[in-house]
Amino acid sequence: MIKTRPRRVLIARPFRPRSPAGGPHAPVPICSSPPRSANPSPDPPPPSSISRFPPQLLSRLLLPVSGALSSRTPLPSHLLASGMAAAVWALLVVAAALAAGGRGAAGATAAAEAANAVLRAHQLPGGLLPQWITAFRHDAATGRFEAELGAPCIARFEVDLRYNATVAGVISSRQIASISGVAAKDLFMWFRVQDIRIDDSSAGVIIFNVGVVKKHFPRAVFDAPPPCTPDPLLRTTPQRLEDIDGVLTGGAASQ
Repeated sequence: MIKTRPRRVLIARPFRPRSPAGGPHAPVPICSSPPRSANPSPDPPPPSSISRFPPQLLSRLLLPVSGALSSRTPLPSHLLASGMAAAVWALLVVAAALAAGGRGAAGATAAAEAANAVLRAHQLPGGLLPQWITAFRHDAATGRFEAELGAPCIARFEVDLRYNATVAGVISSRQIASISGVAAKDLFMWFRVQDIRIDDSSAGVIIFNVGVVKKHFPRAVFDAPPPCTPDPLLRTTPQRLEDIDGVLTGGAASQ
């Protein structure tokens, strides 16, 4: 009699992997990405345009430039001598220009100070003449004075005043008479200033006599010499000033 062994029946069960954390029923993600660090490393910089060239090509391109920079070929002696002479000449020209400018500025300052001193010595405000006076002459015996300006100009107070390149007159205590080279603007017209005087009845008032009318201004307006703007339209001399009913038809008032 043959004995038979009982057969073992294998039953398939669903596969349930264990989670690393424990329990057999813990869910397992299908796919996962690696965790990102808090400080990610920066992306590498793109290659520069120079690094794209082969090293052999770069060496060939830069070799002539480096050789030219490193070479120190001495200049011929005649070129060195001419260059030094030109440099010395340029320095001499600059020094002469600076010296002339300094002398001119010093002369103009001295002339303006002299004019201001003469005006104040006769109890007149120092601003009756502009500040750009290049030369000033005064005869103490006769009172005659002459002031030279660098160019004809216009000064703006409460009234516009025009000064020729030369202003002359006779100065005495508290007044200037026989004025030439000065014009005042009134009602869009220019009138020749004949004389200027301090009002005896009021020490704070100065009077400009322009022939047809007398203009009164506060004396304090003329305390300081005014800035005077050069006017290229004023090209005449005081001798050509003509006074017809007080209106300037030629000379400094012509435009």
